[in-house]
Amino acid sequence: MHRLIAFDGLLQSSEQGIARQNYVGSGIGRFLMNTNRATIAVLGGFAWQNTVYNPTLLPIPTQNVATTLISTDVNLFKFNKTSLDLNAVLLPALSQPGRVVFFHERDLLHQAHGQRLVEFLVLW
Repeated sequence: MHRLIAFDGLLQSSEQGIARQNYVGSGIGRFLMNTNRATIAVLGGFAWQNTVYNPTLLPIPTQNVATTLISTDVNLFKFNKTSLDLNAVLLPALSQPGRVVFFHERDLLHQAHGQRLVEFLVLW
């Protein structure tokens, strides 16, 4: 089964001198596995990233970067009580060769009697 997806995002980082960074993109994906215990999906497409730096911290002009999009999503679960969700996104730049953005997310959730006992989320 194929799926079409569109996304956008916004980032601000005073530590990196980024006043505003936004991106928008879209892609098409496919489920490699879609069962009652696991879903595994891959996605490919294109994205556009716009970064505005704080001129008082970094005298860098606004950057616009076209990128490709490669993403994977793995979700493993058992009896609706325990689930593990892994997501990774790779954005290699087309307009600035050598520039690559990578981030991933891991989420582990365990529930008992309708209450969440453990929830673990890591972004990088």
